[in-house]
Amino acid sequence: AILHKLSDGKAYTASELMESVPELANLSNVKVSAIMRMMVQSNEVTTEVIQRKTYFSLSQDNNV
Repeated sequence: AILHKLSDGKAYTASELMESVPELANLSNVKVSAIMRMMVQSNEVTTEVIQRKTYFSLSQDNNV
């Protein structure tokens, strides 16, 4: 579900993903961030920090 949301080519914060992906709605921000970090480590997702906010986007190598 996360990769499907990120497949639109936009970058999202953990909070924005929690709001827009129903499967994440009941999780804490810390838990979602941990899930996203694991996805970054497996090269599915990339991160970019803008004004102290971390944005997650689909990795260029990942085809959904």
